[in-house]
Amino acid sequence: MSRHDPGTTYCLARGTFRVTGTIETDNGDTVIGAGRNATFIDGSRIPRTNGRIFITQGHTMFADLDISGARTPSNSSSDCISTNGTVAPASCGKAFVNNGELLTLRSVDCHNNGGNCVSGAGSLVMDDVNCWKNGGAWSMTEGRAYAACVKIAAAYTAGNGSLTLTNSYIHDQRGNGIWCDHCKYGSWDIHDNLFEHNGNHAIQWEMSGGWTEADRARVRNNIFRNNGWQTDRTGPGGIIVSTANDIVIEGNTFDGQGANGAYAVYILFGAGRNPPQPDARGVIVQDNTLNGDPIVGCEIAGTTCNNNS
Repeated sequence: MSRHDPGTTYCLARGTFRVTGTIETDNGDTVIGAGRNATFIDGSRIPRTNGRIFITQGHTMFADLDISGARTPSNSSSDCISTNGTVAPASCGKAFVNNGELLTLRSVDCHNNGGNCVSGAGSLVMDDVNCWKNGGAWSMTEGRAYAACVKIAAAYTAGNGSLTLTNSYIHDQRGNGIWCDHCKYGSWDIHDNLFEHNGNHAIQWEMSGGWTEADRARVRNNIFRNNGWQTDRTGPGGIIVSTANDIVIEGNTFDGQGANGAYAVYILFGAGRNPPQPDARGVIVQDNTLNGDPIVGCEIAGTTCNNNS
């Protein structure tokens, strides 16, 4: 947003704002709409090979608006192009690329983006967010596989990779709901949300936990309903802890009768991961209401499962 100084507050009126190119925010910028049912940011006119609506820097906040339409290439023979002109297979179809220290979304609808609502390694706060129908055929294919409402990945710098998710509705993604992949410096706190009808895993905590003192997750007091409908996925369902440490899963409700695919919680350890440091140490699953959905992996050393019924 180079026409204004960093730290500007942009107040958007009612109506639809059709974006034709990627917008980069500055540190301290705030974008506030007239309401999630009144202010609409439409990224569908951005070229498919450059499908990013916002790239955020520093501390940025968005509130009271609807954002959608970031596209991916139409077929596998096309490539996504990064901002510096290089080929970047997993960089298209994103409403927000979080390259800053902290992105905050409050009372935001984020939907129908070809890859993610939010991606990047920066820290993220989401409250009262309705996130649905993100991800598609391009972002689900082998070699890309990044479809999710949120995917935080490669958080290799101190202060990055944290997530606070509260009072939100994460539903109907083609792939995962919320996904952490190598979040080495960030802590996650996910509570009081509804995860419903996401195609693969509602939450994926992967190759994270234990790298640093701050690197841990807590998932509590959420509802998981009808996740894991992608029949071509391996073991989809509620929460997967994939070669990861230091996560507490407690006080959640799963809706039972196999509605969360193969499991409520699935814990696994793959010694072939590179590097193979996380090994399920510090994984605690307790006080959850399962309604018949199983927990897989409680026998793994370092995992504790108590009082789940």
